[in-house]
Amino acid sequence: MPESNSSEKYKYLVVVVYSIVGATTMTYFTCPPCRTNVESYAWVTSFSVLIWFFLWAGNDVITHYFNRKISWVKFPIKRLAVGIVSTAVYTVSVVLSIDKLWNWFSPFRVSNDNWIIVFSLIITFLISLFLHGREFLIQWKISAVEAERLQKESVVAKYESLRSQVNPH
Repeated sequence: MPESNSSEKYKYLVVVVYSIVGATTMTYFTCPPCRTNVESYAWVTSFSVLIWFFLWAGNDVITHYFNRKISWVKFPIKRLAVGIVSTAVYTVSVVLSIDKLWNWFSPFRVSNDNWIIVFSLIITFLISLFLHGREFLIQWKISAVEAERLQKESVVAKYESLRSQVNPH
């Protein structure tokens, strides 16, 4: 199996595990009545796992796509704006879609759709803020190292040029 496929499967396994842990924890804190009803706890946690997984995986794909298309170093404001808009549109679309499908297929109804959207946007933006900031700093560091390398090559080339002028043979 190629390394990239193996690392992709591992990456999504980690997302599944984090989604389960995060959703279980979130259900505990956001649904006090669920603490005494195992069936409700399972339904709310299952709903949350779906949202966590699709938001995490989808926003990861979107982020990597725009990182390849728009340079953080050359166009930081444009990249930030595109990131914010794409994250918001994707998050709202996914939450509404999962909510509608869930209410259609599941006997357990999720209430307060607006709260779910707002809460999902807040969590997504907090996580995205960290990830976008990290990516910006990584790209900035790569650019700084590249600039240093080019400057060093320029100094070496100037030295060689001067050396050949002083001692042409």
